[in-house]
Amino acid sequence: MIVSTKHRFVFLANRKCASSSLVNALRPHASVIAEADARLRHTNFRQYRSLVVPWLEACTSEAVREYRVFALYREPTEWLSSWFRFRRMLRDEGADNTGNSLPPELTWEAFLEACCSEPRPDYATVGSQADFVQDESGSVGPDALFAYDKVDELVDALSAQVRRRIVLPNFNVSPAADYEITEQHYRYCRSSLSCEYDVYDTL
Repeated sequence: MIVSTKHRFVFLANRKCASSSLVNALRPHASVIAEADARLRHTNFRQYRSLVVPWLEACTSEAVREYRVFALYREPTEWLSSWFRFRRMLRDEGADNTGNSLPPELTWEAFLEACCSEPRPDYATVGSQADFVQDESGSVGPDALFAYDKVDELVDALSAQVRRRIVLPNFNVSPAADYEITEQHYRYCRSSLSCEYDVYDTL
């Protein structure tokens, strides 16, 4: 999460949505950066409104609730694929200390099925993009929510907000896929996780 009191905006860092790159690009314009601890870095919209806004308003005496809130949202099946590749990389490097390590030889199809099941096994616990952006009523909270595959539009909007061109670097990129996401995978995810697509289809 990034807050800029000078430019009156907030960027909420949705997981697996170029958040590391965007935080680094926005760093020169930030008043508050929640970065080192993932629990703070990925503050969702409800947490921001209920916890961060009152604190900022108490400190600044400004109408922080009027700040523009930016976020990215990824096509849900591709979002899960990014999670699979990232956790597989951590497992193979022996660097996964989250307690959510992927089982040996777990396939993409098996991971996708686990992510669409209830309850999810620990290794498929990746959260929800829809939950990340929803307010208390279940409506989309950020007033500037962009599709991940249109990140250039987000960069343009942020550049206009800070009145300076933002250059987006590459940080923490998941390994390239060595499998194909098929139409069957997309259909399966869409039917199983319709709430995720309800948001994505509005973008």
